[in-house]
Amino acid sequence: MKPQFQHKAVTSIMLWFEHFLLSKAEAYSVQTGKFTYYEDVALPSGFKAFGSEYKQSIYDSSLSGAYVPSGVYINNTFSGFNNSTLIFDTLNSRVIASGVSSTANITGKFSPKEISIYFTNDTEENVILNVQEQLNQNVANQHEFYTPYEQKLPAIYISNQSMQNKPFAFGGMNETLTKTTAVVLANQAYELDCILSIFADSYNENIPICEFDSQPLNQFGALKSGYYSYSDIKNTYKEHLFVKNVTSSKMSDRVNANLLKQLYIGFIDFELSIFRYRS
Repeated sequence: MKPQFQHKAVTSIMLWFEHFLLSKAEAYSVQTGKFTYYEDVALPSGFKAFGSEYKQSIYDSSLSGAYVPSGVYINNTFSGFNNSTLIFDTLNSRVIASGVSSTANITGKFSPKEISIYFTNDTEENVILNVQEQLNQNVANQHEFYTPYEQKLPAIYISNQSMQNKPFAFGGMNETLTKTTAVVLANQAYELDCILSIFADSYNENIPICEFDSQPLNQFGALKSGYYSYSDIKNTYKEHLFVKNVTSSKMSDRVNANLLKQLYIGFIDFELSIFRYRS
């Protein structure tokens, strides 16, 4: 099937949300560490996984102070990523390699995010209920790496709730309203307040409508072209989603105590608008 407006909207919202949060909060650090071998049967034959104690990492070169790696050291010799035999999976902060021994000493420098960002089709209620089974925010202190199919907390879960067209002008122009929700699961009240405050100030922001295939990562979580800058691509698109309304709220301590005592929970509700003709 051909990509539709909804596909482009989701891609655009995710890229904007991540850049807006990380650039405002500077919610990342620069780390140097060792990558530890583990077995991942989902990888193609001949590839090995070497994980770190972090989950998602920065791949946007327009974020000030962040380090986007171009390669790693294998047995003290630098090797550049090539998306063929040596890959950096930014979604899992791990190295995927072919033709490398499982006992190889792999080290490198990269910028892990302080909070993971996921897209979900679940409702807010289901996100919170499912997280009760995934309270793993302290896993990094228990082993040397995250396996790629674990979701790390703190995290933000983004979902598109609805899309509605309203007549706007003669000739078939509509106002398309998209409602998007972000569920924030934070470790600290300070962390939650920071995220809610940043997006409360996103009122009247414009979100560039990117093409569906402008997602910069491939199936391995690696950069398709080896370089990505949101600040560069956002100026190449003329259509925009307008943040018509945004509301941030917190779950009360009393309710939260019965659900996830270890986390601080908040919600960000966006109403996004664009005037367009149906394709």
